[in-house]
Amino acid sequence: MIYDGNILRKESLRKLEFFENDGTRLVGKKIAMDLLTGNPILEYENSPTDTRKTLHVQTTNHLFELGLFNPDNTCGRIRFTLTFQDLYKFGILRERFYRKLFEEINFNNNLMEENNDKVYSITSYMNCSKCGVKHENSLLYDKDLKELHITLN
Repeated sequence: MIYDGNILRKESLRKLEFFENDGTRLVGKKIAMDLLTGNPILEYENSPTDTRKTLHVQTTNHLFELGLFNPDNTCGRIRFTLTFQDLYKFGILRERFYRKLFEEINFNNNLMEENNDKVYSITSYMNCSKCGVKHENSLLYDKDLKELHITLN
């Protein structure tokens, strides 16, 4: 299957039987992983889809497993932001999940967290001794818009 960044039509994916057994999650996750890792669409390994976990949690876990959150893998990488919309169930459990994830990354203990009526955000950064660039991973959940933005740089 070839695509050029345009939105794939649901009908095309249905003909290829991607909508069986919760295929929408699988296709969305695989397309996101393809764009982030540069691997051919639908051909990278180890992408289980656990329907008990939301797509943003599955995607974040997989990026973590691939080492994209690791400060040692950030030099020379292009900055990217993932945006997940219509997240109405982003509460204390999700905040704990992301806090734990960012604590595991450990950018020289430079972790900032904000939680108020408008946003929940976590930022972790380090000034790189190898390339001289400030590497930063951040997460922002906009409580009004119900949007989650994960930025890796």
